[in-house]
Amino acid sequence: MKLGIFDKYKTTLGQISHVKKTLSKKRPTAINFEIDLTNGCNHRCSFCQWGSYIQTSRATLKSKIVLQTLPELIHYGTKAITWTGGGEPTVHKDFFKLLNIAYDLGLDNGLLTNGSLLKKEYDRQLLKQLVFLRISMAGGNRDAYKKVQGRDDFDLVIDNLTRIGKLKKKIKSKTTLGVAFLANKENADSLDDFVETLIKANCNYLQVRRDNYIKEDEKKWWEKNIGEKCQKLAKYTRKKGMDILTEGYVSFQKYVKYPKKCFAHNFVMAINAEGYVTFCKNTKDNPKFYIGNLNKETFSQIWKNSKINKNLEKNIKPSNCATYCKNMQINKAIEDLLNKKVSLEDYKNLKLEHKNFP
Repeated sequence: MKLGIFDKYKTTLGQISHVKKTLSKKRPTAINFEIDLTNGCNHRCSFCQWGSYIQTSRATLKSKIVLQTLPELIHYGTKAITWTGGGEPTVHKDFFKLLNIAYDLGLDNGLLTNGSLLKKEYDRQLLKQLVFLRISMAGGNRDAYKKVQGRDDFDLVIDNLTRIGKLKKKIKSKTTLGVAFLANKENADSLDDFVETLIKANCNYLQVRRDNYIKEDEKKWWEKNIGEKCQKLAKYTRKKGMDILTEGYVSFQKYVKYPKKCFAHNFVMAINAEGYVTFCKNTKDNPKFYIGNLNKETFSQIWKNSKINKNLEKNIKPSNCATYCKNMQINKAIEDLLNKKVSLEDYKNLKLEHKNFP
C-alpha cells in the first residue's frame, strides 16, 4: 500500500528552505504545529493514545491564547496548523472561529476529528479552509464501530461524511477528504463493506493503520489478514477514485538507531490543552518534554529563552527517546540528507499537497 499524504519523508525534504534553515542551525520553529484545543471528548475509543491522559486532565485551551499565539508562530516560521487532540477539537466552543482566523492568517489547516459534530452549516467553511479533513473511524459497520469507539455514532458520522463529500464534488473543493481506520481483530471483518461506503461518500482515501505498539506475532496476523486484503482492495478502489493508504510509523521503527539526533521538532511540535508547548507532538502528556506554558508566557518568550528546548535538542535522539517515535520518517529523511544518500536537488520540483504532517 502507498503512503500518499502520509509520506512524511517526502513532506520533509520537499520543504527545502525550511530544511536549509534547520541544518544551518538558525533554529526555526516547527513548520507544523498540532494544537489540542481541548481534552474534552464525546467518544471513548478503546485505542486512544491519550485516553488516560485526557481522563485526568480535562483542560481546554483559552481562545485568546490561541489568537495571540498564531501570529507568533508564523513569525518564527510556522506554515501549518493541525487541529487535533487530546480530545475532540470540534468540542471547543470557538473551533470554527479559530479555524477562520488561522485561514485568514495564511496557514495551511488540517483537522483530525471523529466527525460526529460536523454540522451542515459549517461544510463550506471546512471545504474552503482545510487542506485536509481526516475522520477517525475504528469500525466499518455500526456494531464494530460502537464496540471500539464507545458510541453508537456510526450512521451519524457516515451521514456527515457523505454530505461533505457530495458538496466537495459539487464545488470542486481541493480539500483532501479521508478516513483513518485502526484495523485490529475486533473490526477486521467490517473492512470490505466499509470500502464501499467510503467510495459512495466521495472519499479520497482510506488509511488503514496498525496500533503503535503492535507485537511481532500480531504483525504477522495483521499482514496476513489486513495487509494482504488491503493490497487486493486497493486495485479495486483506485479505479473508483479512492486510494487505500498505509502508515509509516510502524515500519520505520527499524531505523530508530540510525539518526544521530532528533530533527522532528523542527518540523512538527504541539501545544496541548493545558497550554504547554511540547518539544514533540508525541510527548504532549509528558512534562519532561514541556518547554513552557502559554498561560504564563508568550510563545516568543518561551522560544527565545527555553534552556529546556536547547537541552532536549542536544540530548534527545530517537533511540533514547522516552516514547514510541511516530516521526521516524522525518528523522530518517534528514539523516539520509546529512549522509548524502539523498539530495535536496532531487526534491526541488516536488509538489506538496500541504505542509502538515498528519
